[in-house]
Amino acid sequence: MSHWSRRLITVLLCLPLLVTAGCLDMETGVAFNKDLTGKATFKMAMDLGPFLTQMMQTMGARGGEPPPVEMMPMLKAEMAKQLGGGMVDVDQMKAKLPAGVTLVDSSQKIDELKVMMAFTFGFTDFTKLALIEVPMISRAQAIPGAASDPLKPFDFVITNDGSTISITTKAAEKATEKPADAEKAKADALALAKEAKSQIDQLGIGEMLKGASVHMVMRFDIPHTIIEQNATRKEGQSYIWEVKLDSFDSLDKMPEPPVIKLKFKK
Repeated sequence: MSHWSRRLITVLLCLPLLVTAGCLDMETGVAFNKDLTGKATFKMAMDLGPFLTQMMQTMGARGGEPPPVEMMPMLKAEMAKQLGGGMVDVDQMKAKLPAGVTLVDSSQKIDELKVMMAFTFGFTDFTKLALIEVPMISRAQAIPGAASDPLKPFDFVITNDGSTISITTKAAEKATEKPADAEKAKADALALAKEAKSQIDQLGIGEMLKGASVHMVMRFDIPHTIIEQNATRKEGQSYIWEVKLDSFDSLDKMPEPPVIKLKFKK
């Protein structure tokens, strides 16, 4: 394997996927039935093509050696090899599902430099949704222990008040903290964002990430009487929250995640 192959594949596999993605789309959805059973969905799609194309051009310019014409096919082949079995350990995920939750459907595939996954869960106990974990497998056999922490796509605070159901994000709960605690949490988050931006700058890929973007959607389908909600928009019985980041070059200005407040009658 040439130094170009090792260099690019190492960068590709060591960087967090959120950073390497040219475009990341993520959607979390919970659809309730009248009896409070329902289905929960988690979808994620990443297109690495634009980022990798720009990365090869930039690294070639800096190294004084243009990337070989076969580099992109090599990267596609390496991605297919490393991620061909999927990025999520489905067997582990199923084994750790809480009682009252089942995996109804799952899909993982790679199309060129696009990585896509979708999972649907059925639930009879909505209070267990926050316990669902999506375990990410190691992205490279050459990096021991490189598996990421499990994702928790339904990490909401769900409260059963007897006659009503309240759903909030943990950000909403933190808003009730003492002012000093809230300010400290905000300062810590800003420090983490600045550190991430510093690492991007040290890697010399800040310019390449300017075209990257993130789009996250949280959707709740509620056939019950709504008492309170602060959704970004409403479509029929669907209440939708969105957050967008148009450029990773502005990590220190990342928008706050949406604070979900939703309350409905049983």
